[in-house]
Amino acid sequence: MGIALIQDSVLILLVSSVVFVFVYWLGMTTVYKRFNALTPKSANINTVGLLSVQFFTTLTPEPYSYIPTILLVIVAIFLIFSNSNIEYHKG
Repeated sequence: MGIALIQDSVLILLVSSVVFVFVYWLGMTTVYKRFNALTPKSANINTVGLLSVQFFTTLTPEPYSYIPTILLVIVAIFLIFSNSNIEYHKG
């Protein structure tokens, strides 16, 4: 997206914005689906909480930025290696 701002190209900015939104949406739906398999009653809250932690990680000052990063790594490990209680997976 930065190249579009330098070259003042609306087409490059539009295409890169669409790709960014698509990739971000795909990532968040994957996280929501995994949270929904592990904790069905609180999947919405967990997904919004994860988004909030990711956002506040960028705002955290440098000496303390490792704290939310460690939390995100722990959540990622939980999402990857936890087994859901679903007996029959449909796809």
